[in-house]
Amino acid sequence: LFQSKKLTYVYLSLQKEYELASEAYKKSREIGEIINHEEPQLYANLAINLHLANRLDEALDEVITGLDIERDNIHRTFLSLSEKGRESFWTMRGYQNIRLYTIAATGVDDKKGALFNIALLSKGILMESSSHFIEMIENSTDPELHREWENYLSLLNEMNKIQSSIGTEIDEKERLSLKLLEQESILMAKAAAFRDYVEGINYTWHDIANVLKEDEVAIEFIRYNEWETRKAIYYASVLQHDGPPVNIPLTELDEKEIQKWSFRKKYKTRSMYKVLIEPLSEHIKNKKKIYFSPVGCLNNIS
Repeated sequence: LFQSKKLTYVYLSLQKEYELASEAYKKSREIGEIINHEEPQLYANLAINLHLANRLDEALDEVITGLDIERDNIHRTFLSLSEKGRESFWTMRGYQNIRLYTIAATGVDDKKGALFNIALLSKGILMESSSHFIEMIENSTDPELHREWENYLSLLNEMNKIQSSIGTEIDEKERLSLKLLEQESILMAKAAAFRDYVEGINYTWHDIANVLKEDEVAIEFIRYNEWETRKAIYYASVLQHDGPPVNIPLTELDEKEIQKWSFRKKYKTRSMYKVLIEPLSEHIKNKKKIYFSPVGCLNNIS
């Protein structure tokens, strides 16, 4: 029955019958809850169809619910994946994430901070899991785990050397790649027994707001491609200690134009202030410290 409903909502969505597709998605979700089978993508797809049906508030609710389920799914999956595996796992959700950004950013009053939370999860997921993993190994008192880690670093160093050398046999590179994967799998299995090293993905805007002082502000810069035109869209989600975050579209920010900026134009004129700071000025005035997380072309600005 679950699979039958699944085929129904996929067909209706392809036919652009978004109202009917939304109801079919809801039925599938209800069946999934009964049989204890939750699919994070199901919530995302329901949100997408509700958004396309112009049911914006409902769409945002599904984004928030799906995000919590996605975190649980990541916890279960990431503990047994290599770093490359984690990257592939998240990349596969690229289509879904673009739509979630669109829903959270446009046309709704995002009082629950969905856009800020999606940005925290998307940016932090790979960095947090890797940094927690290394920290866990360094703090471990298990000598065997340390030996396996040293073996991994030795193999990684060997791989880096042959990658930069000329004339290395392809067979040798493949042999080392397989050994690296095998060694990483050993580390993952041991690490999972010690600590949940992806705990950082549970952070939300509430956690950030709780540690912000009255004269501090945190800004998540967000980039996604507009669904129809594929144009790069930038938002700033600005968070103060009393929350929730405020989402501000950076309508004057032209990604291609910024990439053409000369050093002089970038730092010695008001052009950057106009597109990047002026839209936020009301929310950052009187602040003594600004924490910000750039994205896209903003990574090229000091």
